[in-house]
Amino acid sequence: MYGYDKRKNPLFLTREGKFKQILVATLSAAVTFFASALSAATPLQNITLSPDITASLAKTVLNDEDAGQDDLAGSVSLTSLGFIPASSDLNAYHRLNKTDQLVSFDTTLNFSGVIAEPGDVIKVSFNGLAFTYQVIFDASALGIAPGVMVDAIGVRNGDLILSFDTSVSLGFSVDDEDLVRYNEVKGFSKYFDGSDVGLSQALDVDGVHVLKSGNLLLSFDGSGRVGRTAFDDEDILEYRLLSDTWTLIYDGSTEHASLGSADIDALAVTQLDVPACEGDFDGDGDVDGSDLAVFSEDFGRTDCSTGPICEGDFDDDGDVDGTDLAVFSQDFGRTDCP
Repeated sequence: MYGYDKRKNPLFLTREGKFKQILVATLSAAVTFFASALSAATPLQNITLSPDITASLAKTVLNDEDAGQDDLAGSVSLTSLGFIPASSDLNAYHRLNKTDQLVSFDTTLNFSGVIAEPGDVIKVSFNGLAFTYQVIFDASALGIAPGVMVDAIGVRNGDLILSFDTSVSLGFSVDDEDLVRYNEVKGFSKYFDGSDVGLSQALDVDGVHVLKSGNLLLSFDGSGRVGRTAFDDEDILEYRLLSDTWTLIYDGSTEHASLGSADIDALAVTQLDVPACEGDFDGDGDVDGSDLAVFSEDFGRTDCSTGPICEGDFDDDGDVDGTDLAVFSQDFGRTDCP
């Protein structure tokens, strides 16, 4: 018999019920520890970045028109974009896949007849033999005022996520610490309001990457503090939407001394593949107290094969027992569930 023995006393817990109570109390007490330990940054395989000045990173010289990939293991390699004039500064960068990249520059460029203005986003493709260039976001055609530059590019479900270097009006007000979403059919919408989450209006978002979880990686044009997290312009922060928390994910000057005098003004990342979370029952990207409540509800059941579905029967043996508890405990506290 499980839970309350109602035939004797509705407030009397059976041994099974007491174990559930202990389970909830024990795992709940662990939330604080896991949340602090595992609020650590989302695991990354590499970071592609561009400095606003010439910098030497692990013996690789990057000019402000270049992008370089840091493998986070001590090596940096130049990312090829074809011929880019030294007079240009790479303002924004995103890697779509192995052959296609998105970029924006601070000067007007002519790519074999393809004219790209500072506010435009260019798709750079390489077929193994040659580079081709295509303007996929024409700023002037979309009503962006002359002189306004795109200084951060991300992608979310095929839509562009952009930041501008100054305040603009798109039918709604957008400041340079904000992000907008652009869809070819739906147009513009506000995606991220920096001042609403504690960012100083003096800051400019000049690098963004939208993670698979929806969390944001951001770099800024100056130093500051948001929440308890201090940062400089050569750093990259992760903003977790659900918990409204910030984590320093890349300390530029610690990784490469020459970045101490530079500003990271373009970035993109490749995430590490992480194993699935067995206990993320509500699919919100973590295994927390809400999932614990679901697991606790089914703990002790032995009718999983014949009765209602058991959420916690991880080994499919028809019950939710200590073996399943071990699996759940292994993932409890994770915040990186794919």
